[in-house]
Amino acid sequence: MPMSCEEYRKPFPNVMTSYRPSDVRDIPLARQRFFSNVATLYPVICENTLRIAADAVEAEGFQDNMRSCLLLLVIATIKAFMYVGFTESGLADFQRAMQVRSRISAQLSLQYVHVLVFSAIFLLQKSRLLDFATALHSACTMLQSVIKRDQITEIQRPRNERNNLRLLFWICHNLERDLMYEIDNTLPRSTLALFEEFFPLPLPCDEANNKDRPPHINTQFVFFLAEMSLRAILESILTTDKLEGFMRHSADPAQKACSMTFSVSPITQELRSQLDAWILRLPASLSWSVEPGGGVLSAQSTRLKLLYWYARFSLHRPMMQHTLDDELLQLPLLLWEPFREGVLPALNLIKVFIAEKPHIDIFMAARYADHIKGTVVDSLETLVDDL
Repeated sequence: MPMSCEEYRKPFPNVMTSYRPSDVRDIPLARQRFFSNVATLYPVICENTLRIAADAVEAEGFQDNMRSCLLLLVIATIKAFMYVGFTESGLADFQRAMQVRSRISAQLSLQYVHVLVFSAIFLLQKSRLLDFATALHSACTMLQSVIKRDQITEIQRPRNERNNLRLLFWICHNLERDLMYEIDNTLPRSTLALFEEFFPLPLPCDEANNKDRPPHINTQFVFFLAEMSLRAILESILTTDKLEGFMRHSADPAQKACSMTFSVSPITQELRSQLDAWILRLPASLSWSVEPGGGVLSAQSTRLKLLYWYARFSLHRPMMQHTLDDELLQLPLLLWEPFREGVLPALNLIKVFIAEKPHIDIFMAARYADHIKGTVVDSLETLVDDL
């Protein structure tokens, strides 16, 4: 279990006395770097919202209030993404933000949800799995409280706030879903998923006059929307319990390998067709390719590629596992094609890791270590034994 060693990890060092926390002079550069270093993978806040908070803190300095806490966490998260190999990158700002947060009251507001979400993303980037899970749960429960209050009061938020709410919902929902399905389903879970039918996908933030927005933000947002739609298909794959192929064989064990027939489950065929249709719907302007090392290379494109091949692998994993677990079942030539359909996505995942060298977060690590590596090794050993 990924959580088995988390409780015994050494605490973060206290770096506030040895590292200079950021001051207001660092805010303009941080606003620019956020969109190229963090928002590509986690676009949790609209540009205008960040600009308003940043302008206020620049004018008044860092104080014991929520927007100062938010800006410190934004800066800490940027540093954590920019300097991945350094354990202490962004830590002084994070610890200062936690001090500020301990002195101010919680709020049923989007700004407070942003504070909780940035705390979770920082801890995820630092691979503090249990701390991340706890922070994410706090963010999800507070977000669902904000949503419920909006529904009860029938408040009509401005467009910018509505979009922030959508961004927060989909990112929190997906992170929590990944945590439950792929890491540890015994962790506490919010009821945020119940609101999915009420939340359309977000729209690009409407800041045409914002000078801080890089020109490639629209491409980044299309990648984000593509990832959201792919995750919906992946959820169907991971939560469907009838993906095994139908295998029938004769009553005589000695003739099993000779008389076995195999047919792919209709559910598997439907989900595979959804994956194929998803690729066809991607705009050509993205210059994206499923091939390892192919197409445009960026953090977003690589994560999308890894997610796609993981979905393909997960689609055939139950059949592969069933075949590997049955010691009496020989692997006839009849099964090579469907078996290959499962092995090749796993091999392509490994090729993407080698060719594109992505930063490995806890979800990528769990998919590779717990699901893919073991199945591929077992599959190759089985094929060698049968030759």
